[in-house]
Amino acid sequence: MSKMLDRVAETLMRTIHRNPELTLFGQAEDIKENWRILARSAIEAMREPTGEMYNAIYRTGANAGQFPNRDIWQAMIDEALK
Repeated sequence: MSKMLDRVAETLMRTIHRNPELTLFGQAEDIKENWRILARSAIEAMREPTGEMYNAIYRTGANAGQFPNRDIWQAMIDEALK
């Protein structure tokens, strides 16, 4: 498993553990908001790129200048969280 996958899974488990009232069944409006809470926690977990992600760039033949740097990556994640 990738570090990112582990990070997201652990974050989702912590979010559910800290919010036992979260239910994924019931009224549609409540379910949608609960899924948003989980989605937000997953996206937040991806805010810091892993070494594996950077290494994947080189496997494609690209160079570091062709990939957003850490600040750009985090700005993109921040935008997704708005």
